Amino acid sequence: MKTQLLKFNGGGKVLYTRVRGIQGVHIYFDFAAGSFNDPKGKLGLSHFCEHVLGGFPTTYFTREERWSKARMFQGFNAATSRNSMRFFVYTVGQHFMEALDFLTDPFANLIIDKNDFEKERQIIFDEIATLFKSNGREAGYAYNRDAVRQANINRQTASPAGTVESVSRITINDVKKFIDKYFRLNNLIITIAGNVSKKEVVKGIKKYILPRIKEGGEVGFLPRELKKDIVLPAKMIFGDCVEKGKSYIEFNYKIDFKPFTGKIEDSDYCRGILTSCLRENMFEKLRLDKGLCYECCSVIKRTLRVRRLEDIIECAAEKFDKVIETYLSYLESLPENLDRKQFEKFKQKICECENYDVDKLFQIAEGSVAAYDCFKMIDYLKVKKYDLHRYSTVSYEEVNTLYKSLFKNLPQIIIISEDEKYKTKEFEKEIYSKIKEIINKKNKNK
Repeated sequence: MKTQLLKFNGGGKVLYTRVRGIQGVHIYFDFAAGSFNDPKGKLGLSHFCEHVLGGFPTTYFTREERWSKARMFQGFNAATSRNSMRFFVYTVGQHFMEALDFLTDPFANLIIDKNDFEKERQIIFDEIATLFKSNGREAGYAYNRDAVRQANINRQTASPAGTVESVSRITINDVKKFIDKYFRLNNLIITIAGNVSKKEVVKGIKKYILPRIKEGGEVGFLPRELKKDIVLPAKMIFGDCVEKGKSYIEFNYKIDFKPFTGKIEDSDYCRGILTSCLRENMFEKLRLDKGLCYECCSVIKRTLRVRRLEDIIECAAEKFDKVIETYLSYLESLPENLDRKQFEKFKQKICECENYDVDKLFQIAEGSVAAYDCFKMIDYLKVKKYDLHRYSTVSYEEVNTLYKSLFKNLPQIIIISEDEKYKTKEFEKEIYSKIKEIINKKNKNK
């Protein structure tokens, strides 16, 4: 089993992995065309395009015929994230050409009828209405809106499906322009994994992909390509409370900013181990010892190329004052150095997880596209092997150095609460004063 990169005119790329001894084949079309590319005031446009391309009629098939044909495959769907849009089919090798025909047909032969368009708008309204609303999601939207200085991110104040207001503004012309702009060969990675021959894959490329997907166009916006830090200085941010009787608080401590290099050697193998250690410490202090909250989490993330510590606590509204007080106590109690036994425990656990089970077909396909997209590596197994090697060799000193760098900066604080007292300047001044005092003590002792 070896992945091959097949390149063709116009920037087209196929990651092909032959897996023998099975019947199945997975086909993914990944476009860098997620909601980060939605224009101002029209959040949900990329998602609307997904619905149109996934289910509208073409010159060859009615809408009903396309949905009927989709049901012959083991799986067909599409999904839109902030970064990308994926169309995929799971089927058996004997239906490979039919699957390629089905996937590529809309990119060349799409028909957008006004009645179909308005029906789909109503379906999207229903989807928006049924999306699960939580304080955690509202905190994420508040962060996008107020914590950074970048228009593509500032516009992400709801799910990629958008809002009723923003979707109401989307026109057929908007959809056509978006499709023409982003659904091009140079903005696409195709992944094929399963029991299908290379000869058949090349034949499918020539017959369906090259004639139907245009060259040119634009590559979509990806946050990993940011060359400068866009995260604003520490401040209090508020979101709408959507869970009655509950409160939420999030502390984001910036650690550093590093541009994306595309080199696997620059991957961070300390974050996972340290996150596990911090998560255990916070859970013990707030949940086990005090029973104050139903959810608490400490995680070190790399988002918008900024590495940050994100501490999150969700609780009943009446316990919010006590939760904040206990969190500050927890912060103060963190030792100067990371516990070495704790480090060894979670290092071992992560190493065991890296080699836990045999990969299934979808994992092979996912691994292939991730390895190529991030590192331009063709063999995703080399990425797995390298990951296991680095996790097994990461030292206590490396992780402890990261640990000691956590509290150099005051955090951005996101609060979701029904109580207006937490939105006052007095409260903001008080909590930042206490955190500053704790951080100064910690940095003085280092």
